[in-house]
Formats: sequence, structure tokens, C-alpha cells
Amino acid sequence: MFADFIRSLERANFAPNSITAYISDLKRITELVPDLTGADTSALESALDSLTESGVAAASRNRTVAALRKFYGFLVAHGARADNPAASLGYAATQTTLPVSLDGNDIERLLGAAATGTKFYRKRDIAIISLLAGSGLRRNELATLEVSDIDLDAGAILVRQGKGRKQRRVPVWGEKLDAIRDHIEALPEGSPLWPSRKGGAMSVSAIWKLVKRLAKKAGLSEKISPHTLRHAYATAAHAAGMDTISLKNALGHSNIGTTEGYVHVSVDTLRVKGLYR
Repeated sequence: MFADFIRSLERANFAPNSITAYISDLKRITELVPDLTGADTSALESALDSLTESGVAAASRNRTVAALRKFYGFLVAHGARADNPAASLGYAATQTTLPVSLDGNDIERLLGAAATGTKFYRKRDIAIISLLAGSGLRRNELATLEVSDIDLDAGAILVRQGKGRKQRRVPVWGEKLDAIRDHIEALPEGSPLWPSRKGGAMSVSAIWKLVKRLAKKAGLSEKISPHTLRHAYATAAHAAGMDTISLKNALGHSNIGTTEGYVHVSVDTLRVKGLYR
């Protein structure tokens, strides 16, 4: 039944990472409720309570509830059940926290760390940090970019594989375009946009590891990641005058409340000459 459920999520354009997480959550529940298809609300509540007692975070519990609701909705739609026992399951309260904040000097330190690499990888790594800080892309969106997706003349990027498989056009801070242009012009013909040391394209995890490595080299917090640069972009863009709706579209959010959570209260520290104008 999971195979059919996965196909239904794919047809609904769920992101691959979301599908993987849903299936992982459902399999974890089946360890507590073996007969998941025939389970009632009480059994599901008991399983969720067990997860909470074992130390599972509220956000993970809530994602499991969402997975169960979607799964039983699928069963009802296909006549395998008459009711959705997960419909009345409640969500746990979560504490909203902002990730580690980056200021403009921190981003310059990241770029400085990238500049210490070998000639070819120096251009690549500077371009990656510049694009993350200058466009707010998700790391998987960055990893799947192709050279043809970048319009240097217009200063924009076509994101073909955004969350929910939605395409969008994202503006890039003008000051960041030179670094991206330098990297593209240095690429051998037929090369992927982000070549790895083995010759293929960098993976999503490789980009994450690169940012972590550069942050460590720059003496910055170990918690810095591509997502931290996404938040820094959102805060700076908002401070520079981008309205929330435009920012929501640039970030590829479906809910404006999510966008509002990306904007840090303290913005003055992100204003560095030539970085965000």
C-alpha cells in the first residue's frame, strides 16, 4: 500500500524529501501499530504519546500526524477505509526559534575562506556562497541548477526544481553577479555548473558540507549552513525594501507566515557596503 501512496504523493507534486520523510514517519509508526491500515484513533494517539516519551521533538511528531492524515485520506479515497482516524489527532505546540544569524562581516569571512582554495575551486566556492547569500536559494535548488538557468544579463535565476516542484524566477543581488560570471566563464565546455572533485556535479550533501567546511575555516559558528544564508538573504532583502509578498515569491514559500519567520528583527548588522544595497 505504501508504494501506491508514494505514487499518489508524486502525482501531487510533493517534494522527494517530503515523501521520504512521510514514509519514514509511517514506518516508524508501524513499529508501534503493526496493523496501520486498520488502526483506530486511540491506537494512533497511544503511538504518538510513545514517540513523545522517547524524546521525539514536537516538530517531528507533528510531521508524523500530517503523514498519517495524508495516508488515511489516501485510503479513504481508494475505498480501503470508510473513515480517517488521524483527522482528529492534535498537533503539539512548538517553540519558534530563529537559526544562527549572519551579519555582513560573517558573509565576507565566508567568501574570504572560499578565496583560499585552489584556482578552479576558489571560483566555484566563491560563486556558491555568493549565490546562496545573494538569492536565498535552498541547497537542493542550488545543486540542481544548470548553466542555462542563470541569466546574467537580467540578474535572475530560473529555479526549475523548487519545493513542490514549482518553478520560479529569482532575482540575484547585483553585487554577487560578478563572482557567478567569473565561475561560469572558467567552466570547461560541457561541465556541470557545480563540478565536484570527481568530475560530476556536486550533490546536495556536498554543498552542505562545503558551507560547513568554509564556516569552520572562517572561524564561524558550527551551526552555519546553506539555510543560514537563506535567512540572511531574506532579512537583508526585507531591510532593503522588498515587500513581504515579493520576498515570499523569491523564497518559494507557499505560506506568507513562513516568510515572516525568516526575517530577523536586527537588520542593521547585515548592511555592509557593497553587499546588500
